[in-house]
Amino acid sequence: MKVVKIGVILLLVVVATEMVMAMTAQIDLNANLKLATPIKDAREAGKISSGTEKDLPSFIPSKHNRKIPQMFNYTPTPPLPESELVNVLFSKAWLLKNDKDPRPDIIEITFPKSWMDSPQITNNKPVALLRIPKKMLTLDDQNEDPGVITVSYPTNMFKFYQNEREAREAIYSYQSNNTNAVERKNTVNIEPETSNGPDGSIDFGEWYWFCNEKDCNIIRVTGLIDPSATGNPGGAKWDTLHEREVYLNRDGDIIEFISEMDYTGYAAVWVAVWDESVHSTPKNWLIVDVPDLRPISYYLYMDTPGYYDIWLYDPTNGKWYYNTYYDTDNPGTLFQWLSGSTEIDTENGNSITADFFAETYPIKTEWVYIDGLGWRKPYHSQENIYHSVDYGYGGGGEPQPNTYVMGWFDSKGNIITRHESSDKV
Repeated sequence: MKVVKIGVILLLVVVATEMVMAMTAQIDLNANLKLATPIKDAREAGKISSGTEKDLPSFIPSKHNRKIPQMFNYTPTPPLPESELVNVLFSKAWLLKNDKDPRPDIIEITFPKSWMDSPQITNNKPVALLRIPKKMLTLDDQNEDPGVITVSYPTNMFKFYQNEREAREAIYSYQSNNTNAVERKNTVNIEPETSNGPDGSIDFGEWYWFCNEKDCNIIRVTGLIDPSATGNPGGAKWDTLHEREVYLNRDGDIIEFISEMDYTGYAAVWVAVWDESVHSTPKNWLIVDVPDLRPISYYLYMDTPGYYDIWLYDPTNGKWYYNTYYDTDNPGTLFQWLSGSTEIDTENGNSITADFFAETYPIKTEWVYIDGLGWRKPYHSQENIYHSVDYGYGGGGEPQPNTYVMGWFDSKGNIITRHESSDKV
């Protein structure tokens, strides 16, 4: 009888913990969506489930003492110039009337290419603005007629205004604030690290995994990274990475979208490409400094195997950042795994007890693109594309010091991960 009571009590504790976390994360559990896996806390998950570890990618970068490029003496990636962007205006009424996709969060339209220069809109009526890189528009165009463009985008790619004048003022503001000059250098004057500071290697890390359920031919992944809080009252030295890792179906080929913060107050969102288990891109290959901890959207396209077109977008100022990588040696053909990871480099490789914290919440994966089928949510009740696997730990199956990650599907079918580095976890 005592065993039964203890089991019931433990079950109630777990359920209560999950309810509190779900409420904290503001998840809408009233929607008609079946979660693939119940939300788990890293401290409750324990060791990796039996049979899971052998299914995970055999190469995980941070398990191999990956060196972090240092935070000083680099130049941030300049934004794309206006000559590489396009601003297309539509009448909102026309846009809604001609949208061919029945889903409310996807818009599919066909319009004359000439509208890019002379939009057909009505004065003093609501309008929609599509401001995107020209190369993205070219990759997304599904129409073989050179005079006509057919594209399909998530609704949040469009910005809506009360009238044309308001939209054009917004365009002018974007253009006047956007040059191809370097935006700023790192304002934190950091001297090269000595032996008693972080050495640039990962000491602790935790992962939450999502697997491509049916090996769907996923060739694009989009989402958002929100560095949300950081502080270092205790004065310890540390550097932490909160990541969305995208693994291809070839071992060692990985693209990482990284929210990085350190003990000086430095913060940036950047991209790392791993090619055959080798970190193949420099620190400033694609990076945006975010000292005010603002969110950054990410877009990963692989329309041809081995060609990675990657954009970062800053919704606060309309600036786009871009780079491309070409893997010429037997590249992967689809995106197999998605992972949320929290990793930390600590002083002398020891856990930190002094007061510090860094949080990225959320890191979202909002859309995946299946070749031949178009945009899909990572998970929804009719078509489960990704499924949640379990936690993985960087040190023998036990929770790691100063790192925490939690993952789930929200009510809209997005993959959500919450990342925390602190002395409290």
